[in-house]
Amino acid sequence: MLMKIWRLSPAQLAAYTPGADLGEPHEIKDVPVVVWPSDTDMATHRERAIRAHQTRLAGRELISAELYSERRAAG
Repeated sequence: MLMKIWRLSPAQLAAYTPGADLGEPHEIKDVPVVVWPSDTDMATHRERAIRAHQTRLAGRELISAELYSERRAAG
């Protein structure tokens, strides 16, 4: 993310009003943006993953390749 930096003197800072034109920035830096998920987001995601894993394990029947082929052929 690009960040524009103006260096103002104390007099300029005292006279500044929101939306005032400061002219060209003195410096432009490319600052990396790091976004961390909140603890509540992580807890929600963890709960959903656990619930999905339990659902998959509870409802899934493990069968052999031969049985799968037989059932598939039978429709």
